[in-house]
Amino acid sequence: MKKFTILCAVVFASISVFATNGNTVANAKSGKSAAKNKPASSRQIQLPHATAQHSRVDFYTEDFSLGIPAGWSNVDSTNVGVSWKWTTTGAFQPNINGDDSWLSDVGTSAANGYMMYDSDSANASVGGEWAILTSGAIDCSTHPTVRLTMYEYFLKWEDAAAIFPNTGHVYVSSDSINWTLIHAAETGLANNVGTANPSFVSANISAEAGGQSTVYLKFVFTGDWSWYWMFDDVSLGELPAADAAIIDDGFIGEYPEIPINQAEAFKMEGRVLNNGGSDITNVSINFDVFLGDLTNNVFTGTSNAAAIIAAGDTSPVLSGTYVPTDTGLYILRQVVVLAGDANGANDTTFSVVYVNDSVYARDFTDFDASGYLGGFGFTGGMGTLGQIFHVYQGSQFTSVTGFFDAPTEGDSIKFSVYTVTAGAPDFLVGSTQGYEITAVDAAGGFITLPFPSHINVLPGDYFVGVQQIDTNNVTIGAISQQYTPGAVFFDAGTGWLPIEDAGFTFSFIVRVNNPSSTFVGVNNVEAVSNISVYPNPTKGVVYIMNNGTVEKDVTVNVYNSVGQIVMSRNFGSFMNEKIDLSNLTHGVYTLQVRTSTGVVNKSIVISAK
Repeated sequence: MKKFTILCAVVFASISVFATNGNTVANAKSGKSAAKNKPASSRQIQLPHATAQHSRVDFYTEDFSLGIPAGWSNVDSTNVGVSWKWTTTGAFQPNINGDDSWLSDVGTSAANGYMMYDSDSANASVGGEWAILTSGAIDCSTHPTVRLTMYEYFLKWEDAAAIFPNTGHVYVSSDSINWTLIHAAETGLANNVGTANPSFVSANISAEAGGQSTVYLKFVFTGDWSWYWMFDDVSLGELPAADAAIIDDGFIGEYPEIPINQAEAFKMEGRVLNNGGSDITNVSINFDVFLGDLTNNVFTGTSNAAAIIAAGDTSPVLSGTYVPTDTGLYILRQVVVLAGDANGANDTTFSVVYVNDSVYARDFTDFDASGYLGGFGFTGGMGTLGQIFHVYQGSQFTSVTGFFDAPTEGDSIKFSVYTVTAGAPDFLVGSTQGYEITAVDAAGGFITLPFPSHINVLPGDYFVGVQQIDTNNVTIGAISQQYTPGAVFFDAGTGWLPIEDAGFTFSFIVRVNNPSSTFVGVNNVEAVSNISVYPNPTKGVVYIMNNGTVEKDVTVNVYNSVGQIVMSRNFGSFMNEKIDLSNLTHGVYTLQVRTSTGVVNKSIVISAK
């Protein structure tokens, strides 16, 4: 596993006005050589997902199965010895083992070869790179409308220290002299963040190419010992007259995982792209919410209709809200509705949110490996990293769970909670006790630490972070799929700064455990309401906390999904206990705590993640 040390270099550079012993650039570069490694696992929930794909007959295709096509030019403009190359194996990364530095063949013909500029192959800063790959002439004279499509994978390095900013640009020309920029791969990417692999690119180039007998495409990479740009399956085709596409998932909140007592109304909203060649009217979206699976529909609605969407433009649509009433996996399905739609393949998207018993997270339970960025922290210094959570209903924080990529054995950490004032962390509310990283922890995984006493929280914002107590990088994990501006902060010793100030846009894998108080009580409900169970989900070890109250003659039973007891333990004296369920099959179980004053039933998820 890899430690992402670039954060510290950027952090200290920003704090010291780029005066960190005169070697800011060197520190940043060493951060690059110790960059991300993704977990072997991926999200287990697999749902269909549509992109704004095209529906047409392509009149020109190039899948690079025979290498660089005849008639194409390949120019190393800065003479650094690195040029565009044909490959089936991906980028050469001498300092990164296990990085996904190849183009995925999911949906592409990458298996038979693709084009790549590997900026890192020089293995040194070479004074700036400017590489140009230009196609031969393409005849579009009989095609009044033209759309370019391709698949790409672009990983961005920094701009600040580069002679040439790191870009991946596609241009089009009808005379090979005057060029129009039609796509920029780096758009919206922070440093060390890549596109999806692969990312589908679609651009309407009718204004430049429609009806032209000679059309040229140019692919230009600039950088300075940056990462790479790969692309494949370049195609040109006519646009259909009518094609409406869903272009986002319509994600239903900031939090992919949220306790039931904090669950806000799901917003039924989506965005429609006019993917055709003509204006379209009266476009709407049908929304459905399912609980558990696609057979249990709990909400159906239709959005307002977008009156007119011009070709190539997008329009948001809104259908209303839905308030979850139970725990479980909620699935939002969006289906665009347009009379005469020529392409049904891009009409439907799915998104999910997990309403659970106690876990509040800005990442999903089984975080998606494709969006995992590696471990972040400070190198040569100390500080705190974390993110803001909004409390909708007054409750308690019982513990915090974080994913650590590869922390150093013997180092210490602790989790802390702060109030938020004017959008930034302010006053320290409480902390866990310090925890020393074990050999098992150093291999990477989740760590959960309880607060000595539950922290009472009122409605409002709270910052939850991990404190790096030693000078080794703490390697707290981060994901790119879910990001809310102004929610993620760090403090390297001189004050709180948003993560955007360090050039990043992501969320940390830091989860606060917030009991829902959805107890099934018998007799004295108040007496048993002190009991909380964490972490949930868990890899096996479960802590049962009674908030300082001693109970006598307590029985803990664990039931599987069909009601069978799979574990039972009796405690003569019970306050705070730990049980190990790692021998159980991954899935959903009911943990029952039976005391003389009542019964508590908690649903728990045992996961490998």
